[in-house]
Parts: sequence; structure tokens; C-alpha cells
Amino acid sequence: MFGKTTSPTSQGQRSKNIIPPELRPLYAEVAAKAIELRDQGKTHREVCEALNDLGFRTRTGKQWRHPQQIVKLLRSFEG
Repeated sequence: MFGKTTSPTSQGQRSKNIIPPELRPLYAEVAAKAIELRDQGKTHREVCEALNDLGFRTRTGKQWRHPQQIVKLLRSFEG
């Protein structure tokens, strides 16, 4: 319906696991490194840069470019 907004609770709760379960093993090492870098006080953008400098790439072989990628990665692996 045009003009009507819905809250996330009315749509059902969104899963925190943005990364599909079958891909989680591929991202486990990079997620651990991202968590370590965030614990050191680095911003999401700095984490992107550090992961690229360390040779980590996305599953498609591309560099980490957007801080939102790190947010989603960390959200998928939080306790």
C-alpha cells in the first residue's frame, strides 16, 4: 500500500546471519581478523583497508570497499 510504512517487528524479526550458513566457513578467518581489528579501535573503513592490505578478499575475489560490508560481516558472526 502506497504511503504506509511498516516497522521491522510487523514484518517479522530479521536474521542477524546475513552470510548464508554454507558460506560461513569461508568467512570465519576474515571475520576473526575483522573482530580483532575492531577491538583495536579501528573504524569499519580502516578495517576494510587493513583486510585488503593483509590480502583478504571477498568470496568473489574483490577488495573490501564499503564499511557496510564489515558491519554485515560482524553482525553475522556476533555471539
